[in-house]
Amino acid sequence: MADEYASEAGTLGRARQGDPEAYAELYRRHKDAVFRYAYYLSWDGALAEDYLVDAFSRAWRALPGYRPERPFRAYLLAIVRNLHRDRLAAGAAAGLPLEKAMAVASPSEGPCEAIQREELRRTVREAVDRLSEPLRSVVVLARLEGLKNREVADLLAIPEGTVESRLSAAYAKLRASLAAARGPRVNQGRRS
Repeated sequence: MADEYASEAGTLGRARQGDPEAYAELYRRHKDAVFRYAYYLSWDGALAEDYLVDAFSRAWRALPGYRPERPFRAYLLAIVRNLHRDRLAAGAAAGLPLEKAMAVASPSEGPCEAIQREELRRTVREAVDRLSEPLRSVVVLARLEGLKNREVADLLAIPEGTVESRLSAAYAKLRASLAAARGPRVNQGRRS
């Protein structure tokens, strides 16, 4: 982890001095995470690509003022979040199903398993979509993007305790939504 941070810091230092190869390395390191986050926000592959390009373009222009003590990935994700908020404020956001982002079938999976997997994805997507934006943001960043609670707090400019309480509230709502969607379960002839 320390080596990774040192490598990132060195690459950032070269990029801040105008080295396009260093910036290309930063792009290679972070493009997938930025795209995934943009997709989770928009549910639109083309829009996520636009956010990706815009985020790296804005980061390149703002690089001289970048605070190196903040993780660069968190900085990029904050740019994407702001781009999406601006788009929502303009009333231009549209959503597409999560299935398009996650539709990778396993070759060993039979048709019944594939249908069950797709149904579960649809149910989870709908449950996540019903979360308020503050709850959805912490779930996507902390659990889907794998950021630490401290990084999520920095990115969203909220206290770390708020991240923890939002995650707890989001999980409670997701459990309730998924339990309601599942309905009563039948186990050996008895309802449970």
